[in-house]
Amino acid sequence: MKVKKLVIDYSTLSTWRTCPSKFNYRYVQQLTGKSDSEALVFGSLVHRGLERIYRDCGSVVPTDGTTHEIDYLGSGNIPSSTNDPLTNALHWIAAEAAKTCIGTTLPDNRRSIKHLLTLLTAYFKNYFPDPLVPSRFESFHKVALTDRISFCGTVDGIVDTIPAVFETKTTSFLNSNFLERLNPNDQATGYCVLASDLLGKPVRTIVFNGISTSGYGMTPGALTSKPDKWMLYREPARLFLRAETHRSDADIEDWLSRLLRDCNRIIEDIESDTFSKNGPDSCTIFNSTCSFIDLCRTRKENVPILIQNTMKVEPWKGCTVEVEA
Repeated sequence: MKVKKLVIDYSTLSTWRTCPSKFNYRYVQQLTGKSDSEALVFGSLVHRGLERIYRDCGSVVPTDGTTHEIDYLGSGNIPSSTNDPLTNALHWIAAEAAKTCIGTTLPDNRRSIKHLLTLLTAYFKNYFPDPLVPSRFESFHKVALTDRISFCGTVDGIVDTIPAVFETKTTSFLNSNFLERLNPNDQATGYCVLASDLLGKPVRTIVFNGISTSGYGMTPGALTSKPDKWMLYREPARLFLRAETHRSDADIEDWLSRLLRDCNRIIEDIESDTFSKNGPDSCTIFNSTCSFIDLCRTRKENVPILIQNTMKVEPWKGCTVEVEA
């Protein structure tokens, strides 16, 4: 196999750096587990909910009615249209969440529709009117780096006036560990490259918009089982943190050099159909076990059976491999 063109995003590159074998299963063979990760679904809904609120609710003030509406929607009731932009946004978010795996989650559980709506409302109360309103949301873009290699990605938000990348991070911790991961941060540096190409001018500032998804709920991660003690209700402002970082031209050049080096190695792996395994260190990351661990551990003749029974094919738009005929 001869690779003609490779289009890659940060998730794809990060996976290869962690474990080339996982990269092969997920992005070359395009396999994924048959069940969705509750944490990823919840985080995605937070992103989508924020986009809806920023678009529709710039000058709205939450009322007591909003709180009652959250209880109503969080209990599984069917949303209806109102004249209040924030309530309508919550209706839309609840309806979208009901289509996912968290739609059947009990209201007091950590990642429930009720807690999703409460978290977004607390964010709204904490920041609005927000001086940092993104003018662009979820912007997918691709930049050609060489004749053979392109980098792509979806930028959460872009604030044209600064200009800056507005990067929302849902996380289980908002402390020094969170701050230490902001710079260096290859994902954010890549978003600067994409945003610069989108705007036609240098973008060197990243505003990290941290949102904690832990410390509440009747599940592991809660500090207490008593709802009145949960931070989401007692001190919701502590669930949010913003930090601004900057990239120099030298940072961008270093990022580009390392990316091209690794992309050429990825092309070599694909062309030789040889992908190393970085286990056991990479088999469990952030308390999550790799979806492909059984494929790596089983005998070669059992792999097709496991794939058929435990995997599904799901292409990832952030990775495209074009081969020569």
